Amino acid sequence: VIVVSAEFVNSSVIACQTPPSAFAGAANISVANNGVDFSEEHLEFTYYDAPLVYSVEPSYGLVTGGARVTVRGANFVDFPTLRCKFNSTAVPAVYLNSSTVLCWSPPLPSGLGGWVEATGATASVLVDVSNNGIQYSTSSSFFSSSASSWFVYRRTPTITAVVPPLGSSQRSTLINITGSGFVPSSRPSCVIGGVAVPSIPDTAT
Repeated sequence: VIVVSAEFVNSSVIACQTPPSAFAGAANISVANNGVDFSEEHLEFTYYDAPLVYSVEPSYGLVTGGARVTVRGANFVDFPTLRCKFNSTAVPAVYLNSSTVLCWSPPLPSGLGGWVEATGATASVLVDVSNNGIQYSTSSSFFSSSASSWFVYRRTPTITAVVPPLGSSQRSTLINITGSGFVPSSRPSCVIGGVAVPSIPDTAT
């Protein structure tokens, strides 16, 4: 039995720090006012292994947020307090399994987002995961984080022209779209008439 000190908050709340545990799993909690006579009732506290983040996909999105990001790692727990954090902004996460969660990128703060849009620069943030909404994965350390745990905010791409501007409804037409803000990607795509199609790299020299 391990006894730790508690802090009196009010007649219905006390606070205490959990001791470290060598194992993940459930532990019983009871309390005493005098350090001797402990409550007969027991509540349960669950220890879990610290979550880890290995990769995020896609690894970049718009400053306005809303990108569905798949986060892969280890030791994720299916609990209502599951969260992803983009830099200092926490968002709810959807549990898929102990190594995969989904979350949606939040928008950049307006000042930084406006700067990215105006200059075409990028803003990189670390992505971390928390099972309890308080303690986050250790990838938040700048020097120990993997490059694959970064998410990059980019300006919104713009389009100015499509060539040719028309084609047959019975046959596929290869079109070239010009604009700005395009970047190399493993899955670039276009939406034409509400249908998403993969884009084709321009190989012309």
